[in-house]
Amino acid sequence: MSILADITDFSALGRLSSRDICFYLIKHKWVKVAEAAGVVIFDSPTKVKVRLWVPLEGGTQEDYVLSMGKLIRTLSSYEARSQLDILEDLTFFLSVM
Repeated sequence: MSILADITDFSALGRLSSRDICFYLIKHKWVKVAEAAGVVIFDSPTKVKVRLWVPLEGGTQEDYVLSMGKLIRTLSSYEARSQLDILEDLTFFLSVM
């Protein structure tokens, strides 16, 4: 059973690297469709289309963290897994690269 939580921890979300998130998505067969205006855009690998907007570093920290939070929420919904599980996977995946 997954724990339902909305991750809002500024520090945890701020530590996520957009470059590493992009690498993670590519490894999970998401398709990069564009890069512009401070974001990289990915489409889901399945027929159920979901679009993720990965913020690039360089803007304000608050905007970056809010965008990462939205990304985690969307990925959690798409995979039908908790945000905590998604964050744990991203943290683990990125630490072993």
